[in-house]
Amino acid sequence: MEPQKKDPIRRDERLYPLSHDHHGGLVFALRLKKGVTKNADVNEIGDYIRYFWDNELVRHFQDEEAYLLSLLPDDHELKKQTLQEHSQIRDTVDQILRAPGKEKIMNLSTLVNDHIRFEERVLFPYLEKNLSNKQLNDIGDSLMDSDFCDTWENQFWK
Repeated sequence: MEPQKKDPIRRDERLYPLSHDHHGGLVFALRLKKGVTKNADVNEIGDYIRYFWDNELVRHFQDEEAYLLSLLPDDHELKKQTLQEHSQIRDTVDQILRAPGKEKIMNLSTLVNDHIRFEERVLFPYLEKNLSNKQLNDIGDSLMDSDFCDTWENQFWK
């Protein structure tokens, strides 16, 4: 019996820029995992983490916090979970940049992957259902597709 394929998640086009970022984030997480599995040098992986953090993740978190989470009350469970996960990812990146290690890198890979899955499967559908059309339009107007192109040359994951 073949495994059942899941239908792709349909996303409101006004959230496309964040979903496009999420695709890059999933690739990032997979590369970290592959790099550790292939025994790549943790310092080289750390350099890649700094590059991706500085050029993609910082801006992405700022966009989500400014344009999405600001629309939810401070005590909203999805807002609290998202902010807690952002903080956990920031702290893990900081730990790796100070002292890279395989376990920390694998943890970051899992944190990023799980966080993106949560946002795509839980947070975004909730926002699409509960925000007004005007709020979604304002989000869409505020977000721009990232022009970030991952051009990291040291392909430690291969």
